[in-house]
Amino acid sequence: MQQYLFHKIEDQPYLCTLVNKKVIKKDKNTILYQSRADISGSVVCHLGEVHLKRKAKGKIINSIKIQE
Repeated sequence: MQQYLFHKIEDQPYLCTLVNKKVIKKDKNTILYQSRADISGSVVCHLGEVHLKRKAKGKIINSIKIQE
């Protein structure tokens, strides 16, 4: 997914990631973040795993895909 980053990885915020492609969900239980601003790309929000704290495994990436 790094090739789709809008900013370098060290410049990405910890709560979300901006990618230069459209992100689509793989299943109906996934809720995608939708920006109110007109952006060229998609924002992947990591808040869904924040409440898991140390148990978080970064599995959000398994619930989404990049539309080519």
